[in-house]
Amino acid sequence: MEQLGQHVRGLLELVEPVGASVVPFGARNGDGRTRRNGRIPPPAAVLRGIRTKRVRRLALLLGVAWLLALTGNRSLVVVRGPSMLPRLWPGDRLLTVPAVGPVRAGAVVVVRDPGEPDHLVVKRVAAVTGAGIDVRGDNPAASTDSRTWGPLPRSAVRRRALRRWPDLRSPLT
Repeated sequence: MEQLGQHVRGLLELVEPVGASVVPFGARNGDGRTRRNGRIPPPAAVLRGIRTKRVRRLALLLGVAWLLALTGNRSLVVVRGPSMLPRLWPGDRLLTVPAVGPVRAGAVVVVRDPGEPDHLVVKRVAAVTGAGIDVRGDNPAASTDSRTWGPLPRSAVRRRALRRWPDLRSPLT
């Protein structure tokens, strides 16, 4: 029987480092409570790591939920014409979301054409000024933009492009 006990202790040392606390299943703590799996509860550092993982997982889930709520009103916009060459080609599809919050310079947006209110155009924000938003096409020779219209009111920005869909080439910026 003593040899069996030594054999079990040897196996435990292979699984658990020497000096690790392993107690028989059902043993009681000093306060009389039974340990659930026969092991001493993990140290505080391990618990902090578990909490950190849970917090990260929760933050990730909240971020995904926020993104889904924001993009719940997503739509594909098809680029027509050469005004956004070389970044966007005619026929490219853009995944867009409603323009909420501030618009930054360099963002690709969908704006209402001031000359034709029923017509939407894809442009890049060149500058945000107190008077409004200056939008430009990437191909100045083939683009009608703020150089013709002047600055647009911020309310003219209808949607913001997230990415080309499907993304087969380089990013939008």
